[in-house]
Amino acid sequence: MERTDPVIEEGGGPSRGPEGPDAEAPREGELAPRDGTSGIAEPEGAVTDEAAELRGELEVLTDRHLRLAAEFENYRKRSRSELAHSRIRAQARLIASLLEALDDLEGVAALDPEATPAAAVLEGIVLVERKLFQLLEEAGLKEVDASGASFDPNVMEAMTRAPADSEAEDDTVEQVFRKGFLFRGELVRPARVSVRKFG
Repeated sequence: MERTDPVIEEGGGPSRGPEGPDAEAPREGELAPRDGTSGIAEPEGAVTDEAAELRGELEVLTDRHLRLAAEFENYRKRSRSELAHSRIRAQARLIASLLEALDDLEGVAALDPEATPAAAVLEGIVLVERKLFQLLEEAGLKEVDASGASFDPNVMEAMTRAPADSEAEDDTVEQVFRKGFLFRGELVRPARVSVRKFG
């Protein structure tokens, strides 16, 4: 390789390049910064200011989170309270309707047995019973249709067995001892039945 001597300028010293005589060239194995900076770290004051700004943002976000959590907890409490009150109101409406049937029953019970024929008393009781069931049906009560139906262990309770005359009658209800009821799809009580068995 051809060796070149440093350029000597007027003033006598070798040229140090465009950065001037005070600029220090990178040492062997080191790379000069590509962004044109000197590579010197930022002053401590700038880092402190940035940390303070981040702490402020964190405090704002933490405060917002706590406020949202408190609002959500208040919303849950209000929802539970409103649900409880709505159930109480629904029950109160049902009881109010049942009171009418009880009033009618009291009227029947107040009849003079000596002056009132037994047939009239029985008719009054039947009317009260019909009214009571009508009110309960309007509220959501439904009788389990068990008589002559296939035995369903989900809504029926087998009390006894009865002989079946044919295979087609196997596992069908022969007699209902006690009616079963559903309230809005939920089983209130199962129907007690006897079940036919073939063979």
